[in-house]
Amino acid sequence: MASTGEPLADDIVDALFDNQATDHIPTDELYLTVFDDTDTNREDDFADAPLEVNPADWIAQGDASGYENDNTLSLGQALSDVNNIEDAALFAESTTDTLLLREEIDQAPFDVSEDTVLEFEAGDVSFEAPLFDD
Repeated sequence: MASTGEPLADDIVDALFDNQATDHIPTDELYLTVFDDTDTNREDDFADAPLEVNPADWIAQGDASGYENDNTLSLGQALSDVNNIEDAALFAESTTDTLLLREEIDQAPFDVSEDTVLEFEAGDVSFEAPLFDD
């Protein structure tokens, strides 16, 4: 995982888990979407993507090195066949111009057929805590 500056790393954690807008992330609204194996954001292929998420949707993992979803998250029905989904990503805005975190999904790669709902059960999506340079 690439490292990031300490202020931004702290802001990501504050925005994700403490529901605080910050200097670097001026919103407490975060959005979840998925990427495929060609590095393509597939938000346009799901009815409810990008999905707005909030701090209540995440819990710290046992060793406190990361966070995982605490409840079911649904990107809605696939509008077409979507193949080789690999990564989940969080953005600070629904326009997905502000990538905050991106991690490979445990069961990746996988396909979703048209008209099938993409849901992640609790614990299916996890993000490592941001790293920072000294």
